Amino acid sequence: MAFPPNAPMMSEADLFQSRIILNNLKTHRGKKAIANFLNVDERTVQNYLGSGKWPIKRDPSGKLVLCEVDYYLSLDANGKP
Repeated sequence: MAFPPNAPMMSEADLFQSRIILNNLKTHRGKKAIANFLNVDERTVQNYLGSGKWPIKRDPSGKLVLCEVDYYLSLDANGKP
């Protein structure tokens, strides 16, 4: 995908800041880690997997992965999934 021709260029400071943010994305791998982060039982994570309520994905090895940013972006205005 190409950027629009009139898109503003990022300054070096902005680019550096975005690299820091991307490198510090917190992810939780595995049912147990995700359950601990969400403060729910592992069975709840398993039950909600197919519902799409939480943005849980699988990595290439098949392990469950939840990125905190994706989780917080999936919440509604009341903080509920």
